Amino acid sequence: LFGPLLLRIMQVPPEAWDYAVSYVRILFLGTLGNLGYNVNAGILRGVGDSRSTLLFLLISCAVNIVLDLVLVVYCHMDVTGVAIATAIAMFVSWIASIIYIRRRYPELGYEIIPRSMDKAMLRELMRLGFPLGLNQSIYSVGHILMQTLVNAQGSVFMAGCSVAGKVTGLSNVAI
Repeated sequence: LFGPLLLRIMQVPPEAWDYAVSYVRILFLGTLGNLGYNVNAGILRGVGDSRSTLLFLLISCAVNIVLDLVLVVYCHMDVTGVAIATAIAMFVSWIASIIYIRRRYPELGYEIIPRSMDKAMLRELMRLGFPLGLNQSIYSVGHILMQTLVNAQGSVFMAGCSVAGKVTGLSNVAI
């Protein structure tokens, strides 16, 4: 609902407007998968299993790359295809982590949606999680401000930065 407002604040050029709105709306739907993966990655790291979280990220990256190629090159879906590929990749990592946790750590009694919530535990989680969430929010606002500067340079510059971001992301995975 707030995607177009955010894009206006970010000064998205008119020639990229429709693509940006489509991308943001699809990607925001995919954030549920990202949130689910991050929760499960925290659970896995909590039991000392950080290798699996890396594996799920690699799977997600591979799915994203393959779907980018299929949806953009073969299905000619442009920016919408890229957004769909990213959202699906996020959900794949979440679903894979759910299956893995349930099979590998049955003693955790993992439920996708908890039947009840321990109020004292929830209070403690909020006490610990709020500062971390605030920290991440500040990072995200900084990213939005940086993207606003990129957007002010026009569509060609935006496209170049997007490609550079993908290359950087792939390089970071390789490292």
